[in-house]
Amino acid sequence: MTARPGAVLLDLDDTLVDHEGAARGAVLAFAATHGPAGEPDELVRRWQALTDRYYPRYQRRELTLDEHRRERIRAFLGQPDLRDADADARFGVYQCAYRDRWRAHADAAPALRALREAGVPLAVLTNGERDIQTAKLRATGLLELVDVVAASSHLPAAKPDPRAFTATADLLGVAVARTVMVGDSVENDVAGALGAGAAAVHLDRSGAGPGAEVVGALRIPTLAALPGLVLAAE
Repeated sequence: MTARPGAVLLDLDDTLVDHEGAARGAVLAFAATHGPAGEPDELVRRWQALTDRYYPRYQRRELTLDEHRRERIRAFLGQPDLRDADADARFGVYQCAYRDRWRAHADAAPALRALREAGVPLAVLTNGERDIQTAKLRATGLLELVDVVAASSHLPAAKPDPRAFTATADLLGVAVARTVMVGDSVENDVAGALGAGAAAVHLDRSGAGPGAEVVGALRIPTLAALPGLVLAAE
């Protein structure tokens, strides 16, 4: 990062909030009462595979939010003929368990607070339903630390489409070229930002990602490193 950005855009799930942990706990709680039976790790992998299959179709507007949820729960239960009302009720059980497990990563609030105190405009740019993602930020105490919540449900397109980044920058009143995107997804956050003309920082908590191998992207292992990186840029 050669110049201090005019604004910082941050992914939400698995960047600021532990979505993976919440989803795992919710899937296992759901399966314990509604099925299917299976080894915990396999159930989690199965749920994630179904999410990866159907959620992008919702993001591309091929399915509505309810339709994609119904398809996921039917496939997970192995009940393709499950009525809409029953599928909605089953997904509701999972959703309640998921909400109960929302937790911010410990490094999220301190990093946001440090950037905010330095006068850096902050936006959350997330692929998701705005009401749900805003509730997630509120429940984890992060909503008051950001200026804008930009969710794909109310944007021209979802990440990694460049329009998602440009529209979010517009909400902040900053040119997209003067923003930096921070997130855990190489495809959605890093490549998407670079394709839109923004800078990018890859948050790689596990240390298993490509990091510097992603051309033009910096890598950090924790959000604790973000304020120093942003504020030190000239």
